[in-house]
Amino acid sequence: MNKQLALLTVLVLTCGAAFAGGIAPAEAPTVGTFGGSIAPELVIPIRSFNDRQGVGGGGVASLAYAVMEGLDVYVTSGYLAFAGQRHAIAPGDTVKRTEKAIPVVAGLEYYLMPGLHVGPELGYHRFFDGKGTNKFSIGPVVGYTVNISNVGVDLSGEYTYAKDFEYLGVRLGLRYWTGL
Repeated sequence: MNKQLALLTVLVLTCGAAFAGGIAPAEAPTVGTFGGSIAPELVIPIRSFNDRQGVGGGGVASLAYAVMEGLDVYVTSGYLAFAGQRHAIAPGDTVKRTEKAIPVVAGLEYYLMPGLHVGPELGYHRFFDGKGTNKFSIGPVVGYTVNISNVGVDLSGEYTYAKDFEYLGVRLGLRYWTGL
């Protein structure tokens, strides 16, 4: 719970600083333009996944296309690693397994107002958990983007459900759209 509260605090402070300062919220991209982003990601396993893994991180990259005013489609892929937790395998003997994942997802991004975007994501995750588990994944994403010169700075949060692999993700990345 403390982790979620800390992440919420960071999100609120970042958005507050963006509204208060001279940084302008990003407008929705122009229809027909392409964009890209790259971001480190903090991942927090939840529910049963939290029983066997700890907080982790990784990086993702996205390509997007503005299909209509205020609506983009995108694909994202990357690499995530979760810090394993120790588990007893025999009396007095423990093992620590670190799980990794390669997400490949597609999503929609809808701008509710300048800077604020929401949307669904669905796709595929390949988990390297000793078995090589493949899972369909789905979840919502919410974010806020500000423009600094020609580059957007985006803070996004996501919830990913992939059966018994559930996690929250937080990204702080850079975006660029052609035509900016």
